[in-house]
Amino acid sequence: MNREAGVGAFLVAGVGLAGALGGGLLFVPERVGPVVGPPTPLTFLVAGGAIACVSAAFAVLASGPFGAGTGLVYRAVSRTWGSRTVGVAAAWPSVAAYVALLALVANWLGHLGVLPAGTRTLGTGFGGTDAGSAVELLVGPLPSLPPGPLAALACLLALGVHLLGARRAMLAVAVPVWALLGGATLALALAFVPGVGEFVPANYDPLFPTSDLRARALPRFIEGVGIALFAFVGVDAAASVGDGGTDERPVGILLATATLTFLTALATFVSLGVVNWIRLTQAGVPTADAVAAYLPLDPGPVTALVGLVFAWTALVALGFPASRTLAGFAELVGPDPPVDPVTAGLVLAYGGAAAICLFGVLAPAVYLAVPGLAVAYLAVVVTAAALSHRSPDRWAECSIRPGPRLRAALAVGGGLAALSILAVPAIRDPATVLSWTLHRVELVVLGFDLVRDPLASAVPALLAWELLGVGVLFVLRDYRDANGITLPPLSGSGREP
Repeated sequence: MNREAGVGAFLVAGVGLAGALGGGLLFVPERVGPVVGPPTPLTFLVAGGAIACVSAAFAVLASGPFGAGTGLVYRAVSRTWGSRTVGVAAAWPSVAAYVALLALVANWLGHLGVLPAGTRTLGTGFGGTDAGSAVELLVGPLPSLPPGPLAALACLLALGVHLLGARRAMLAVAVPVWALLGGATLALALAFVPGVGEFVPANYDPLFPTSDLRARALPRFIEGVGIALFAFVGVDAAASVGDGGTDERPVGILLATATLTFLTALATFVSLGVVNWIRLTQAGVPTADAVAAYLPLDPGPVTALVGLVFAWTALVALGFPASRTLAGFAELVGPDPPVDPVTAGLVLAYGGAAAICLFGVLAPAVYLAVPGLAVAYLAVVVTAAALSHRSPDRWAECSIRPGPRLRAALAVGGGLAALSILAVPAIRDPATVLSWTLHRVELVVLGFDLVRDPLASAVPALLAWELLGVGVLFVLRDYRDANGITLPPLSGSGREP
């Protein structure tokens, strides 16, 4: 890989990291720690390995003819399985998921970044039970502002960043993300420096400090891995950017997953090594509180600043997969669409997110945020595993071609990860599911609006959205028939429109 492609891979990885991080890195291991105990860092390593199997499937498909255009999931699935309908069924739910996540982030920014209750803010005017907003914590009290229009303004600004050009938008995301992550890694590493850090190895002895943890060590560990999987939701945003003619996209996808695995495991390892497990389970912002124990940092402002930067970069980063997925469907309209598909996708994605915030329908919209992406993950894993048999010529064009045994292992690991992320929303309420992601801080403004029976929310929402996609297919078919437009066959290379 040459220098330019290497830089491009870091930009791609930055987009993937931003898509997953939201504002929740400093809250790790809030959800997993109480379940697993001191072995919690291992759960993030195992979960990261499982998600790496999904990322490897994305990388395989992106390294071949499917990576040359937009709409990677739709293009790969439709060409491999010989059906545009199957391709739409696989990729269509992710459109709703990305737009819902965009709206979730924009809504949080519109509320000036309300922080969760219990966020410690030493030396500020905010207390321990209501931390106020991140913006006010940093700049002082502000007059009451309408959150809906502010959220719409945030969407408009993010759209403006994209209209400056894809490369500039990638830079606007990747530079602050890598800078903050570099600072976070340094701060965490200082925990091991004698005379500076306060890492206590004895905090890991015993590994199972309670009788319940000792009696149910394996079931709790498996449960913890299942929760940790959701910390990686959104990292697939990396698969939608980068130059499809080089290795920067597949390498960037894998780099984003590896980096996020390392960071979550390191943050958890340091947090549990600095703060005793029992005390850490009661911390409002575990990682920030742990770092503040040995560095002269106020966890409140640090949490506010990091949360706002990561939320803004997520708002820009998630526009990439949302718009590129929509752009991939442009072939269903016919050749030579009247407007640029990517620009139209950006307007539709950010316009939809702004409308959700303005009309106050965020709660039902985010029902699809996790299962919509899980459908795409599962489709990508199955397609990558079957590509060598279904389409040997396209398989030969992929620069990344795992051998049969590795391909089978990736299919099993990726399939289990994708099925877990898809199945859990069917049996847990949306509030719980989203609280396991790193976007959990943005749920604060929704309160109990998401605490619903899954059978009355996520499951019917997914089915209804798929039926809507079928309806769109019929409408587009009638449009093509009325205008005498015939779509080309899918038997050629994946590079054809």
